[in-house]
Amino acid sequence: MSVRQHLLHCRRQIHSDSIETALSLKQHPDAKDIMSRRIPRIFRCLGIAAALLFLYTGPLHAGVGIGVLDFELKDITSNPNTPDETARAATLKPELERALQQCRYDIVPITAEQQTGAAKGAGYLYDHPDEAAVLGETIGARFIVVGRISKPSFLFVHFLARLVDVKTQKIVGDFVVELKGKHIELTGKGIQRLAQQVDEGIRRYLGLQ
Repeated sequence: MSVRQHLLHCRRQIHSDSIETALSLKQHPDAKDIMSRRIPRIFRCLGIAAALLFLYTGPLHAGVGIGVLDFELKDITSNPNTPDETARAATLKPELERALQQCRYDIVPITAEQQTGAAKGAGYLYDHPDEAAVLGETIGARFIVVGRISKPSFLFVHFLARLVDVKTQKIVGDFVVELKGKHIELTGKGIQRLAQQVDEGIRRYLGLQ
């Protein structure tokens, strides 16, 4: 019996018990005894229905493996690659991994050595999704996220995430979040928004919306 059939069966059982209980209460003098027998059965069926409903409506994308690369800093300001900006760039990969885990994805680890070995220069994997897909296939991921921080001005910064389908080696989507300022809490909120965009992109791509 399918989950949907189980739910329908429980619904019919609850409805039947409710009617039967109501009729019995009208006709039987010992109403309290009837209630003590019928109500536990109704609540037991409700519990089963709730559990099945959770399984039926649970995250359909659970178990999808994603590899996240270190974010490359592309700073074209007059004072590029400051220690603060470099330090922030280093936090984005683990932050995005945690955010995607909260979305119920499986994070497939990628070491710095694996990323360096696949890249042939600055921006190479971002500009060559097919090579990023090869790296994703090596680690056993379904998707791979190639990240970049674009800083064209001291006033704002862009977090970019290019999502690549490892199987087809095609770009699923390009996502961007703009931040004004560099406070830690802003960085965290920016990564959360980026993870949400990636999640929505995967759902659309896999037809799970």
